[in-house]
Amino acid sequence: MSAKPAAAQAQTEVWVAAKELAPGTKFTKDSIKDQLKKRKLNNDAVPETAIVVGPPGENELAELDGQTLNKTLRLDDHLTKGDLGKYASLLPPDGRDLITIRMPVDRMTPFVKPSDRVDLLGTMTTKEQKVKGAVLIPNMLVMAVDVEVLKANGGPQGNMANQMVTLAATTEEATLVRMAETANIRLSFILLPESRKVKGTDTWTSTR
Repeated sequence: MSAKPAAAQAQTEVWVAAKELAPGTKFTKDSIKDQLKKRKLNNDAVPETAIVVGPPGENELAELDGQTLNKTLRLDDHLTKGDLGKYASLLPPDGRDLITIRMPVDRMTPFVKPSDRVDLLGTMTTKEQKVKGAVLIPNMLVMAVDVEVLKANGGPQGNMANQMVTLAATTEEATLVRMAETANIRLSFILLPESRKVKGTDTWTSTR
């Protein structure tokens, strides 16, 4: 009878998508009310890079006004600092077309965004139960990134997220990707640092 009620957990208000938002969406003081909404979360549940609602008044939107979204946000997705930045529609370089690779999010580098470069890796287990791996295609240009959320195993409980990355590829590279998928080779990415790019060109150095 003498027990005291548990203290309420401290909460922080963050921004989440009020509807699906496409890459290139511009945030302004007037548009934000239709694009985003506020959500209170317990402090221990706030994503590290989440955009926090500022103090009431003009400062509430200080971190968002004039910013551009560089990826797709689904309804109720948290808005993070990595989602904001310069966005420009990209065209594949001459001699390349577009190919989309779908992977479970746990195999995907979380910070991949358009205009990045990635090495495409392939790993597999042989009949002799030996694990082998290699860089299938180095220095691939990322054109677009999206996420799809599906019901796990087609059932009513739980969700399974896949990340879809569209890459610029030659016909030979695209064929290699599809052959690897058919052979059940596990695909994954290495996100390449900016230092691997030669400034002022579209040429990337290789350390191999």
